[in-house]
Amino acid sequence: MAMKELAITFRSAQLTAHAMHNFAKGCNFLANHEYLGDLYGTYETAYDAVIERMIGLGDTPNISEITKAATSKCCQYDFQGMDCSDMFKALLDIEMTIRQICASYNGQASLGTQNLLAQFADDSEARTYKLKRLVMDDEEAEDPVAKLMSFGR
Repeated sequence: MAMKELAITFRSAQLTAHAMHNFAKGCNFLANHEYLGDLYGTYETAYDAVIERMIGLGDTPNISEITKAATSKCCQYDFQGMDCSDMFKALLDIEMTIRQICASYNGQASLGTQNLLAQFADDSEARTYKLKRLVMDDEEAEDPVAKLMSFGR
């Protein structure tokens, strides 16, 4: 069941990051657009690895069911109304979920699957570091209009 939940989470992350990629805006648009584009590809690759592992372990994943559940999770966000900081915070929540699922399933998994889960968790920690830095930079950035206005005072 945990591998199915991981597949749903990675597919949802892929759909979410792709939508965020489409709706990125603002001063850092180009960098954020590119980063989110890379990120949804990363999530898609992880999703594919989970599905292939499930099949390799003798499971027959219901792709329609997984996709429906992932789409439902993705639809909880209002992408058009989000700024990039909100997008990155949402992705941080998804990353935490990825690590929680990996940790919860690790003890019951085969040695090879434990290795895969550890790699997913390791990759998630690296993405989390970058996302936290993006959120920090965005929160620490001054409003450029307010900064210009302050020069006249």
